[in-house]
Amino acid sequence: MAKSDTRSDPKLDDVDQKIVECVIQNPKVSVEAIAAQLNEDYSIDLSESTIQKRVADLLNDHVLERRIVVQNWNSAGYPFRYRIDAIADTGQLRLGRGGRLDDKTPVRTQQQLAEYIKNILGRQYQDRLVILDVAIVFGGANADISITMRTREHRDVFEFVTGGLRDLGGIESTMTFQEPWIYGEPSA
Repeated sequence: MAKSDTRSDPKLDDVDQKIVECVIQNPKVSVEAIAAQLNEDYSIDLSESTIQKRVADLLNDHVLERRIVVQNWNSAGYPFRYRIDAIADTGQLRLGRGGRLDDKTPVRTQQQLAEYIKNILGRQYQDRLVILDVAIVFGGANADISITMRTREHRDVFEFVTGGLRDLGGIESTMTFQEPWIYGEPSA
C-alpha cells in the first residue's frame, strides 16, 4: 500500500499563489508568460530569473510538479475510457477483509481499498488497461469509490470488473460507464 503523504503544506506568499494560479489556468505556461501575466494582471514586475527561482522553490516544496503525460490515448493504444463506481462493503472492511481473499494484507478502510485497487489489482491487468485514478466519493447512494481507467479493448474492462473488482472483499456492487468523450482531452 502507498503511504499517505505526511509532508506539511508550505505557506505561499501572494506572489507564489499568483504563480500557482497561472499554472492552474495553463499548465504549459512558460516562465516568460508568467512574468508577463503577473505584470499585466497584478502590476508585479519581477524578472524571469526571479520567477524561475520561485517556480524551482515551488517544485522543491512539492506545490508544483513536472511530469510527462500521455496526450493521445488513442495513439498510445488505450482508446476506451471507463468509469466504474463501486459500493463498499463496510462490514467486510471493518473485519480487515478488503482485497483478494488469498491476500493476507489487511484492507480495513475505503482509502486502503482504493490504494489496493490502483496499486495491486491494477498491476494484474498491466498492458491491458491503465487505472488513471481511484477516488472516494461522498453524497451518492450509488457509489463510495469511483475508478477511472483507459483500456485497449472493451473486454478488458469486462474482465477487470467481473474477474477482478467484484472478487475483492470490501466491494458490494459495481456500475460501469463508458465515457466516449471528455472535454479537455484531444479528440481522436
